[in-house]
Amino acid sequence: MIMTQYYQYWEEFIKQWQCKNLSGIQDWSNPDELPLYNTSDKKELSSSFIPEPWWGNDGTQPLYSVVINFNPGAGGPKQKRCEFPHDCSYANDVVGNAEVLPETRKWHQSKRAMRILNTLHRNHWLKESFGLENHLSVELFPWHTKGVDNDFMTYLKQNIMAVYKHSICFAANESRRIQNNKLHSVVIVRTNDIKAQSVLDELKQNGILSEIQGEGLSSSGKGKYMKFRFLSLPDIRFICVWGEKSRNNFPPNKDMDDIMGMI
Repeated sequence: MIMTQYYQYWEEFIKQWQCKNLSGIQDWSNPDELPLYNTSDKKELSSSFIPEPWWGNDGTQPLYSVVINFNPGAGGPKQKRCEFPHDCSYANDVVGNAEVLPETRKWHQSKRAMRILNTLHRNHWLKESFGLENHLSVELFPWHTKGVDNDFMTYLKQNIMAVYKHSICFAANESRRIQNNKLHSVVIVRTNDIKAQSVLDELKQNGILSEIQGEGLSSSGKGKYMKFRFLSLPDIRFICVWGEKSRNNFPPNKDMDDIMGMI
């Protein structure tokens, strides 16, 4: 069962990808025309690997946290098109099947879900039992790429309204059903202020206005955050979280405690 229009949208996106119909794929431009590559040696097109627009909560379980990431990173052999049946459901047969992409599942559980949910539990903001099914990771765009290079940013700019409508609004909408007071209607964005501002600036050029509402440091200074909101989504708070030498991870636990206490 798919709860909202956003989950259904991504089901249709995956079906169109399976049919190799990449021209105007559900509002996104063809990733092969730029093109986007899965590896830095440019031997594998990103379109050859199953897109991963979201992971975790499928809309049918209680939700306690939502995080936005830039994209799914590089895909491996298990993510190649030939590994997936033509008529598979992304929610049920990929995310919902523990035997499919176990490394992806492990990454989202350890690097995203449990880092947020353990912070909530440690500070008594969450008393219920929890797991990956209670957390939603949303990617700004769904294609696998080795990193955030110039082609990545060019594609993001070309598809900035799809990013907003189908990724940012997806995360925002789902955050409204978060069942704890600390993160209800809050979207955590796992990137730094510079990358976030580049996206906000691009959206501004397309009429999606935002405002920065505050910045800060953890007590150790190793964890950093920036708060912002979109005027078109006035009830949703977005919190960028990053840290010193954290790369794609969250800051250490104490810094996370500090930051979560301040949002």
